[in-house]
Order: sequence, then C-alpha cells, then structure tokens
Amino acid sequence: MTKQIIHSFMLTVLFSVAAFIFCPADKISAETGNPPVITSEAYILLDAGTGQILYEKNMHQKHYPASLTKILTALLAFEQGKLTDKIIMSEEAVLSIEPNSSHIALDVGEEITLEQALNAMAVASANDAANGIAEYLAGDLDSFGIMMTKKAAALGAKKSSFVNAHGLPDENHYSSAYDLALIMMHAIKNPDFRQIFSKRRYEMQPTNCQPEVRYLNNTNPFLNGKFAYEGIIAGKNGWTKDAQYTLATAAQKNGRELVVVALRNPDQEDICVDAIKLLDYGFNAFREVTVSSKPDADLLDSYPELDPEKVTVEGPDTYSFLLHNSLEKDDINISLSFLQAQAHRPARLLVAYTLPDNPFMYERIGEVRYTLAEKPVQDGEEGAASASWPRVLLNILFALITFVALCRLRVFIRKKRRRRRFLRRRVYRYRGY
Repeated sequence: MTKQIIHSFMLTVLFSVAAFIFCPADKISAETGNPPVITSEAYILLDAGTGQILYEKNMHQKHYPASLTKILTALLAFEQGKLTDKIIMSEEAVLSIEPNSSHIALDVGEEITLEQALNAMAVASANDAANGIAEYLAGDLDSFGIMMTKKAAALGAKKSSFVNAHGLPDENHYSSAYDLALIMMHAIKNPDFRQIFSKRRYEMQPTNCQPEVRYLNNTNPFLNGKFAYEGIIAGKNGWTKDAQYTLATAAQKNGRELVVVALRNPDQEDICVDAIKLLDYGFNAFREVTVSSKPDADLLDSYPELDPEKVTVEGPDTYSFLLHNSLEKDDINISLSFLQAQAHRPARLLVAYTLPDNPFMYERIGEVRYTLAEKPVQDGEEGAASASWPRVLLNILFALITFVALCRLRVFIRKKRRRRRFLRRRVYRYRGY
C-alpha cells in the first residue's frame, strides 16, 4: 500500500514537471494574467466593441504598413463601390507594380469585377488588383492615395499618410499600430469584409484575357492552416524588406471582439506567436466592469460655475469597460474636465478614467462626454419666485412709467380744453352774444 502511494506521488510530480516544461509560455501567461512577452517592435491590443486600448508598445510609432494598407483599400471599396461593377485594368495599374512583388498577373485591358479584385487582394495580396480598385474608385492612383489619407483621418487615424493602394514602400507612405487598429476595427463591422478577408483560398473565374481559372491561396498563416486559433474573424499579413513582417488580426470569443496589430518583426512565425499571446491575454486576463459614470455633486463642486441647482448634466448613467483581473474598481482614477461653450457647441464635461503606474494594461481606459444644459424652472419649485424677481421689477417699472405718462397726457388734455373754453368766451363777448 505504501509503495502504491509513493508511486502515485512520483507520477504526479513527474506529470506536473512535464506540464510546466512543455506548456507554451503564452498559455502560462494567459492563466496567470501576467502581460505577455512580445517580440514585435510595435503592437496594440484593442477591444473592437468600444475602441478601448488594452495593451500596447510603441503604438504611435511611425512604420511602413506593407500590405496592411489593403485593409483601408478594401474598406473604401466596400463603402463606395458595388461588388458587381466592372474594373478595366489600365497600363499604369498593371505595369507600375514591381515584378517581384505579389500579384496575379492581370493584363492591360483585362476586365474583372470589384468582387474579384477584392478577393484577389485579400487572399493573394495582389498589388495589381489593388491598383485596379484605386483607379476604379478615384480615377487615378495618386488621387486614391489622397482619398485614403482623408478617410483614415476621419476614422481617427490622423498620423498616417497613404500614397498607394497596396503598401509597397514609399517614404511618404506610413502608419502606426494604433492607426491600423482603428482602420481594422471599422473594417470588420462590414460583413463582406469579414467574409472575404477570412478566406483560405479563392478560385477566380476566367476573364476576357485569361481563359483559365486562377487558383489563389492565402499566405496568412492564421488562414492557411499553419497557425490555428479559434475565433478568427478576419486578418491581413504583409511583408516588404523595409517594413519586415506585419500582421493585423481580429478574433471573437464569448461575445468579445479583439483586434491585434503587430509591426516590424523579422520573423513570420514570431509575429504570429505575438498575435496569439496578445489575443489570449485579451480574452483571458480581462473582465467587463460597469461603473456609475454620471458626475456627482462632489465632482461638480470643483467648478463653481456648475451649480447643480441650475445646471443639468445630460449623458449616460453608467460606463462599461474591460479591466484586468488583478485590478479593482478602486484602483481607477476619475477626473473631470470642463469645456466652455463655443459657437454651435454647448458646454461639456469630460469624465476620464485612468490607471496610472500599472504593468497590466494601458493606463487610459476611456472617457465619457456629457452636455450641460440650463435646468428649466417649473411652477411651484422653490426658488422659482426669486428667479423671476428681475422680470417682476421690470414689469413694475414699466407700469409706473406708463402711469406717469398717462397722467401727464391727461393734464395736457385738460389744459387744452380749458384753453379752448377761454377763447370761446372771449369771442362771444366780442361779438356781443
């Protein structure tokens, strides 16, 4: 009996040691809640539902995006085009592509649909198809670059500059992990984007210049089977010599959608491991919490102009966000900022939530905006009479002035009548009446 107990104990210890040795580091990190070790130079983990930044490094650092550019190209195509529309490939669209870059050998004058071009661009990362989309939407390649930059800025990606639709290197073509995550967050709201940018392969039917079917296979390791991860919604990978490996991935689990963007990694396998670690961290190490967000009297007291009896605060009563499992609500700092009213914009309050000096998550959780409005005075409310005193005084003053004016007018009329009577009497006496 004693030997069996000792034997069982030794087996337990052996399996525990083996599990510790062979368990991947990212799984251990996810279970313990410790931040993952990431090899990419810049990265971001973003909650796609709210835009909350969960974890990052160098997220505003300027980098070449490579083929992650095609996410924005596709977003514009879905918003402004029709999938059945025809694209005719021009000489510039075809021949301006570097021969050694990714393409599907589209020919000058070849006719394809916008849907075919999007599939070729998403699955095969076809630069020639991206050029075709650019000319279809903007008329020429340069104009499309301007359109891309304006669209990015409208989405909040204000530190990016785009000059082409595909992402081949150009000193004026750059972005950041944060900007690309914002673009990806908006792109995955489109069902067609999700459907096309999650395909493993695509068969492009014959065209007027190509009699054979083109069989296109995805080079994204998360979509071609090289790396498996449950819940992948969509993704795009990229590589150039200047940009190195880049990756944007979106995944969903238990109602939570996350976006990961990693930039400038010299190894494709490492950047995929980075994405897995970040996704595991976002799904396992955070919980959703809800707080009462409406400013109370204590916060309003710091601004004398915000008298709670005269001003009403219009906005949500609660605010929900993701919080690391090792942190509590009491760890959160709440601050209030008052924005004066401007032309065509009322006064506002900003309630900001931050977590300074913590290693687990990005310190800025988010903010809630409130509009200030003058509180209406209702009948019977205490203080309504005092609030109307100025108007009452004006009414009394106006009545007094009117009364005095009427009195003077009456005196003037009486004098006139007396004068007339006096003159009549003199006339009568003179004529002997």
